[in-house]
Amino acid sequence: MRGEAMLVGTIKLNVDAAVGSTSTALAVLARDHTGVPIKIWMKKHISCLPVQAEAALVLWAINLASAEGWTRIIIEGDSKICFDALSAKNSIPPWNISHIVSDVLSASKSFIYVSFIWVRRVCNTAAHEAARFALQSLVSISFSLDSLPLVLAIACKADFPVVPPFFSVM
Repeated sequence: MRGEAMLVGTIKLNVDAAVGSTSTALAVLARDHTGVPIKIWMKKHISCLPVQAEAALVLWAINLASAEGWTRIIIEGDSKICFDALSAKNSIPPWNISHIVSDVLSASKSFIYVSFIWVRRVCNTAAHEAARFALQSLVSISFSLDSLPLVLAIACKADFPVVPPFFSVM
């Protein structure tokens, strides 16, 4: 959300994967056009290379957005290789994510508007914290704004502090 204007009805999905020594976790943070968090989804994923986890994560985010009925989305993440493969016209993605990139681009055709944007990790803090939270969790889970654990509420507020007050963090 940092600095870009979004149309009313556009949803921004920040995504991040956390790769541990024995497992991988994925997290998607959805925000409305004003920056207020709507929902966070987290789940365990098969152990794999970080770029493969990030690509699978973008596909999961596209599928979540479709299931929610959103038609205008921006997906942001900090995997430069993955986002370059998704946003560059006529690029050839690395072979180990090429099939996932193809699936993402195919699924994205069902939306009115989709944008894939690479951001630095510092601009993706809340999704990063959610992925780390998921790595420690034993189950897949989702949270809405009113049920965010304190650590995620603080990360969301710190990630974009100029949004209208949506919750108070003590």
